[in-house]
Amino acid sequence: MRNSPAEAATLLLDPNALSPDGSLAFAQSSPSPDGKYLAYGLSQGGADWEVVHVRDVATGRDQDDRIEWFRFSGISWTKDSKGFFYSRYPEPPKGQELQAALEHQKLYYHRVGTPQGQDRLVYERPDLPKWFLGGGATEDGRYLIVYLRNGTDPKNRLYYADLGDPLNPRLDAPMVKIVDEDIAEFQVLGNQGAKLFVRTDLDAPKRKIIVIDPRLRIGRAGWTAVVPEREQPLEGAAFVGGKLFAQYLVDVKSEVLMFSAEGRSEGKLALSGVGTVASLSGREDGDELFYAFTSFLGPTTVYRYDIKTGTTASFEPPPAVFDPKGYETTQVFFRVQLLLPVTTP
Repeated sequence: MRNSPAEAATLLLDPNALSPDGSLAFAQSSPSPDGKYLAYGLSQGGADWEVVHVRDVATGRDQDDRIEWFRFSGISWTKDSKGFFYSRYPEPPKGQELQAALEHQKLYYHRVGTPQGQDRLVYERPDLPKWFLGGGATEDGRYLIVYLRNGTDPKNRLYYADLGDPLNPRLDAPMVKIVDEDIAEFQVLGNQGAKLFVRTDLDAPKRKIIVIDPRLRIGRAGWTAVVPEREQPLEGAAFVGGKLFAQYLVDVKSEVLMFSAEGRSEGKLALSGVGTVASLSGREDGDELFYAFTSFLGPTTVYRYDIKTGTTASFEPPPAVFDPKGYETTQVFFRVQLLLPVTTP
């Protein structure tokens, strides 16, 4: 961890020291908004099951918290940093942890410092036992976004709940159904007040970004496209610093276009060559975008884009193994004529 990009990092957790035999793997982590805690998941022996622990950042020691039967879920803190949303399955019969059917995933809320048995059930769908059910809070802490998905089907249903005061969230807030049909993919990127920025392939096979205001209660008639579908497929998107960053696949290379929250074009992110972008991320109320870039002449490197100044710099670049200055990458396009053999009946 570090207090700023310019400061040296200090070790908070070393995945290589988790178990002498290497059977424990570091699966994921999520820091609390106030930076006091780090919730992280460990998997045993390569299984999908994870056990979530909570580390006190100041002391570097784990709390007594232990979340079990956690699988196919993220960790999403409430704005007050007192706890987090997560999804879990019922405890399987002993000895059948790897054979038991995955049914009845439910969304819970865990308050730090309490046993898992006291976790609050937030949402469940007993009528859809085989569906994946998960969700998390928006960055401002006002809304809980819930997704339901039937197995690996990319189409999903989308619900939300108004948690009220982010520093005193209402965990029993009623769930409102935004999309209750299996018609398309819906991925919430962020929000401005009650307006949700959503990436979707609804009537747009190559994807677009729309704005949904659930308060309107008029369904699709109230959804507006801020970044319409383009000729190139939209592979990734993020809402950072009040702007929309859209990653497209253009002639087998990545391009990242920038848009205002209203959809005005604000140019293209300057990349360090021909390559592939991954992991667009950043805070909605911040002024920096982080992304990974890989090219033919350079290994995967994390970059930090300063939204205010428009400058980009590498962040913790990997050690150089050769000097790429003597090489260049160019794209060459040519037509291919396919000649099929002539067959006679």
